[in-house]
Amino acid sequence: MPAITVQQAFHVATEYFRSGQLAAAEAMFRKIVDAQPAHTEAWLLLGEICFCLGRQDEGAAFSRQAIQLQAGSLGNCVELGNVLMDRGRLSEAITAFEQALRADPERPEVYFNLGNVYLRTPDYDKAIDFFRRALALRPAYDKARNNLGFAYLEQGRLDEALAQFQLLCESPERSHAVGVALSRAGRSEEAIESYRQAIASR
Repeated sequence: MPAITVQQAFHVATEYFRSGQLAAAEAMFRKIVDAQPAHTEAWLLLGEICFCLGRQDEGAAFSRQAIQLQAGSLGNCVELGNVLMDRGRLSEAITAFEQALRADPERPEVYFNLGNVYLRTPDYDKAIDFFRRALALRPAYDKARNNLGFAYLEQGRLDEALAQFQLLCESPERSHAVGVALSRAGRSEEAIESYRQAIASR
């Protein structure tokens, strides 16, 4: 199957998948990976189809194949991890982000992404650890600091959450986050004032 035909076949298979014609999509994606074994997206969508059909082990194997193909590429591992996280396939997203860290252990964005996955699992201790690592590499990383604050909130560590939120750059999001922490701490008047600041600064 020439490369252009593979590309065309991929578009057709993707349309089958989007329209719910899973058997047709699966057959087409299998032909694609037979012709082009390094086609990461086809492996990933084959995994997605298997998950939809209840074939969990097979789906996980196809997803692992996609991750393995990207093992040497930081950008591709991060992109794949984000796709998997968006689809709710959290354990596979963790594997992809861990591959990215092996490629470059000094990238704060990857630690941030891992923190986000663990927030959703939820494993707040691990999320906190990864957000802290992101901040150790980039102290002005407001997204990581914000999510660290919310991880503390989920654990009931209100003072620590508030301390993180207060370190954020001035913004409506900062005021809102501070308001959430104050509200959970029972400091209603201060929370209301913080919410008002958030509204006024939008």
